[in-house]
Amino acid sequence: MALPGPLRGQRRGSASAHCMAVDMATTSNTTMKTTHRILGAIWMTICPYFLVNAVLAFYRFHPDRLDTLSIDLFFAVLYLAGAVAGFYLLMGRRWPRIVVSIVALLTVTASLMGLFAFFNALPYSFVGIAFDIFALASAGVLLFSRKYAVA
Repeated sequence: MALPGPLRGQRRGSASAHCMAVDMATTSNTTMKTTHRILGAIWMTICPYFLVNAVLAFYRFHPDRLDTLSIDLFFAVLYLAGAVAGFYLLMGRRWPRIVVSIVALLTVTASLMGLFAFFNALPYSFVGIAFDIFALASAGVLLFSRKYAVA
């Protein structure tokens, strides 16, 4: 014989437990929003720095090295997109998470390939490795956060 379910007017769980669960989800969501906004602000300032370095590389253009020009042009456009996406991530949009993550991952790829030495440091220096770790961590946080956790 099966036990009867809750009678009319009875609750299955306590109201305080429900409110506590809602409060915990809101706190986690707020923490992710703050984290995304901080990452948006950081990438919004880093990308223009890299953009200026890429534009300055145009002035060192050698006509016999068109591959270098195309790489510099690609990364200049990439960092421009990263700066704009960082601004919108700071404003609280959800779509720039993917763009900023792609910028971060392509920056790490370029650093590992030795295409660029960031922050005027030697390739594979402590500064470059620390920046690569930051870029990988920020890409992970932005890509693998929950779907509903809007920045």
